[in-house]
Amino acid sequence: MAKALLRLSSAQARRLGQPTSRITKPRLSESSVAKTIKDFLLAEGWTVLRLQSGLFQRPGSKDRITIGEKGLPDYVCMREDSYFDTTAKLFFLETKATNGKVRPSQEEWMKNAKRRGLKSVVAYSFDQFKEWYANHCL
Repeated sequence: MAKALLRLSSAQARRLGQPTSRITKPRLSESSVAKTIKDFLLAEGWTVLRLQSGLFQRPGSKDRITIGEKGLPDYVCMREDSYFDTTAKLFFLETKATNGKVRPSQEEWMKNAKRRGLKSVVAYSFDQFKEWYANHCL
């Protein structure tokens, strides 16, 4: 799991004798954020499926093909509520590096999903995702 570091103000850092330029929030890669969240979801009984979209080159060819919708999130996550209730819970997950940016097509996709009653989240860290998860009664 990713550990969050204490973020100090410049004044606090100077009082503690710490160089201010070195006390920063750690930058996590997108793959690190995704792995931590996927491990958590799998332990919670979720099925996590990678959604492939974008421009791909065919093996042995110069031709490129587009797969999926523009703005499609990275993952769809599904779980049955219980053994006796076959109602499934579902949400879409887009992971980003700590300093990552959401593309306009992704924002549009998420807005459309919300209009249709679907849940989706952009996760920049495990802590931020965990807070969203708790607030959405999943």
